[in-house]
Amino acid sequence: MFPVKCKNILPVDHVLITSLAIRGDLGLITVWVTKDDIDGKFHMDPHSSASQNRAMSMRQIDMKKSQWVQIYRKEHAPSRNVYTHLDLSDAPIRINPDRIRGIYIHSELDGDTAIVYDNKREEIKRYEDSFLTIFSGRAHVCTDPFGRIPIWGMGNAWRDNREFVVRCRT
Repeated sequence: MFPVKCKNILPVDHVLITSLAIRGDLGLITVWVTKDDIDGKFHMDPHSSASQNRAMSMRQIDMKKSQWVQIYRKEHAPSRNVYTHLDLSDAPIRINPDRIRGIYIHSELDGDTAIVYDNKREEIKRYEDSFLTIFSGRAHVCTDPFGRIPIWGMGNAWRDNREFVVRCRT
């Protein structure tokens, strides 16, 4: 799960994400987005540290399944080195300026190699261009979307301090 913010520095009404690209052992992949967007102005407090900003932004995203909508579901072959595109053109992700949407990509494969994540860098921003900022997020290691039991049977299924290895097409 990772937050994506639409910037408010250019005169745009909204940004549409029409494709995501991931890699890993994959399997049955689903993509979920938050039903409601979040005020992006609260996200970056210049007087707080990066870790405090990140913690505030993650608390703003409710991880209850009822707060999310599934927009994609398809089986994919393993692709560990080459990105596999997830076509979202039938249900693109719309983000308005100064707003944040949570994006959650899930695999039902059993194991820790289903979707590639990196450890979080020091900065809270993972990627930034003229329109979007993609923030570090969480990995989810459970075969059930939004499930609480991790693949190894104990502990927390949500792993903080992760960066999603993903590409977005707008």
